[in-house]
Amino acid sequence: MNQTESCLPRKILVVSCFGRGHWLAANLAQKGHSVTLLDLSKEFKQWAPEDGSGPFGFFGEFPAELSTRWNADEAFLRASHGWTVLTQKGPFESKGPLSEYQRQFHQPPLWENNWLAALFNHWNSTRSYSLLDALDINQQISNDDFWFQRASRTGWQRNFEWLKTQNVEVLTSEKLVDAAFVGKKLLGLEISGEVNGLTSADEFIWCLTSQETQFISNNIRDKIFKQEVIYPKSCYMKFRIEWPVDVYLPEHFVMADGSEIPWQDDRFFIFQKTQSGNLWDVWFLIPLGSRFQKTLLDFIAESLCQQLEKRMAARPVKCLLPQEATLSFTELGPAVFPQYDNKVLLKPAMPNLILSSPETQTSFSLNVIFQEQQQHIKNLELKFAKEDKKKKKEVHP
Repeated sequence: MNQTESCLPRKILVVSCFGRGHWLAANLAQKGHSVTLLDLSKEFKQWAPEDGSGPFGFFGEFPAELSTRWNADEAFLRASHGWTVLTQKGPFESKGPLSEYQRQFHQPPLWENNWLAALFNHWNSTRSYSLLDALDINQQISNDDFWFQRASRTGWQRNFEWLKTQNVEVLTSEKLVDAAFVGKKLLGLEISGEVNGLTSADEFIWCLTSQETQFISNNIRDKIFKQEVIYPKSCYMKFRIEWPVDVYLPEHFVMADGSEIPWQDDRFFIFQKTQSGNLWDVWFLIPLGSRFQKTLLDFIAESLCQQLEKRMAARPVKCLLPQEATLSFTELGPAVFPQYDNKVLLKPAMPNLILSSPETQTSFSLNVIFQEQQQHIKNLELKFAKEDKKKKKEVHP
């Protein structure tokens, strides 16, 4: 227990899916709070829980605060050449002896050719930016190490066991039934399953998007968000390819070109090797309205194979289409990695509720998510300290 003297313990309920709230829950429990994690990943039955990991990774030195969380999961791997982009001109690598030459070769001073910086700000963003907006972010291509994770079902299960060792109560088989309020504050959530009844708390952290919440219960979505559902403009989907064993393919890279924009459909791919043999997941961005169009998915798959044949002199042995090719929205639910309009503004509807999901985060990068969640914890500690000070004054005026 690492509870600060100025902060009395609170009861905190973290509502999560796909691992989004695990570190938050563990960190708050380490500070002495009574924390329950309600994991609702099973409500999205067709998704494997590890699908929430994605290909977006982490830049720089891994924070000690995060290392304990990920040590219980599959290890993060360092990309030997940093963030890598395979272009028609050849590879760009953010690290290594040729990286400076490649920057000049791929990015001459003219804006129309200076596209890699825009791509760097676009490739893991939860917001849909124009090229000019992406450059205005003013974030340069990172020279830091890039780390990525090959998630697995085994790692996912180990993570729950780790949470229990951090004194987090973990609920994974329960369903949301309703939400209860006292005035403007959220009192608790009614759940059913191995644990039944009202689970009350002082503070709540909601790691589901408004659309994910609506998919589970429109009634609860209306009570928690008190506004219309925010629908994404686009979303990431993935193919799974089997690559020839005798042809080299980097374990993680982006395939795109500055002359082929916007970066969606068959003009932008993120490759990441899986835990299974010679299989890669290949992520791409698609407008939300095209998500379930099998004809378009077939076209993008063939374009992917043709581009690999042109750049790598080999085609995938197999290319499996995303689940969306055969399943409906009713069966699948919302996309795990949505991309919103860059003007999305989402505020919590009650004072003891924190929202922490792709709707509130600007990137899928663990750097950004970790920074946001650190700030949530700091804000909670400040709030608790002020409440405790006020109570002390009331008792001893």
